[in-house]
Amino acid sequence: MVMDSCSSSGLQVDLWSDENKDGVVQRAISNGYSALIHRNEHGRLFADASLPWIKLAIQAGIPVLSTDFGYLDHYKTCMFDFYRRADLSSGIHDEWANIPEKVDWMKAPKYIRQFRSHCLEKIATADGSRYFGKVGVWMQWNTKLLRPELGVMQQHEWLNLVCAKIRQIGLEPVVKMGIVNHSEIYKQTIPHVDSGIQLVCDKPKVSGSNERAFYDKNANWNMLAGCQYHVILCSSVSHLMVLTGRSVIATGQSWFNALNVFQEPVEWHSPLVKPVVDKKARSKWVNWWLSRQSQWSGAAEKLINTYHAAKKHFDHTA
Repeated sequence: MVMDSCSSSGLQVDLWSDENKDGVVQRAISNGYSALIHRNEHGRLFADASLPWIKLAIQAGIPVLSTDFGYLDHYKTCMFDFYRRADLSSGIHDEWANIPEKVDWMKAPKYIRQFRSHCLEKIATADGSRYFGKVGVWMQWNTKLLRPELGVMQQHEWLNLVCAKIRQIGLEPVVKMGIVNHSEIYKQTIPHVDSGIQLVCDKPKVSGSNERAFYDKNANWNMLAGCQYHVILCSSVSHLMVLTGRSVIATGQSWFNALNVFQEPVEWHSPLVKPVVDKKARSKWVNWWLSRQSQWSGAAEKLINTYHAAKKHFDHTA
């Protein structure tokens, strides 16, 4: 969809379909490409085959951009970012100090305003009684994006550890399940999750494949309405928590790291108590996303804007 949008806008984007990625940088140099783009999760370079060629490209002075789904109205949008020269971190760190601390929603695109209104309406009509006073814990596809200082573990180990720490402070965790009707995900999680942990899902297939799961088709909204606070890896579901002002503890790697958007523990010894929301950081976070994401039809404009931001960074750090 990104390529279709860019092509329809007259922007040339070539697809590297060769499984051998070693030649992509040389091809970019030979063909005079302005930049290279790849798909990444949460803007983080973790154990994948892209790291070697990204380093080579940056050493050669070719900006490397990443693309992913957007944050607000997630799967209906796209976003672009770039890797900084020194440490391959997100371009958000170049811009953070100058991002406004207030969100002017009236200046946001219409689809964003409509999505925000939808979220606020859903929260206003949600029934959080089943989850009142509990702590929401949100599964992800896997734990590859767990921050290194917190160790390496399987998803069921993360769930058991987080839930145990919540119980240590006298609160009850409730786990919002992911796509565990997938046989491999099921085998890695449910048989190993402590039997006393409450599991909830919002998809009939998940409920039908797991005798322990409670089915609540409005689980996301009801949990947001009832839970005291939430613990995530780095799930994009956090956009609902941001829009509705909920407290979040995040243990994963993403664009938000070290920016006070969420509380981010650096070890497992401290209790996972309810954090205070940094409203200014949250507003800056939203404003950054408003500058980075678009509906698919606007991908070309956002890509060009992000390329210029990357070029500015590379020119200033040469």
